Amino acid sequence: MVISVHFLGAQRSITQKRELRLAVSERARVMEVVEYVRKEFPGLSLKNISVTVNEKITSFDHPLNPDDRVAFVPHIGGG
Repeated sequence: MVISVHFLGAQRSITQKRELRLAVSERARVMEVVEYVRKEFPGLSLKNISVTVNEKITSFDHPLNPDDRVAFVPHIGGG
């Protein structure tokens, strides 16, 4: 199955991509996408991020479905 990975803000500058179409196994989970992105783009920090699937924050063990949209959202702090 194919899913899409979307890069936001500074992530786009590092990856030079807005979107990546990725073929994954039928039983893939978010963590597999995270591992792939880490290997493919070693300069991209995925520390302190939230992951969204179809614009809803989810966990790394969330199962993926065909045409899901995965994005990495940096934590924003303030005070």
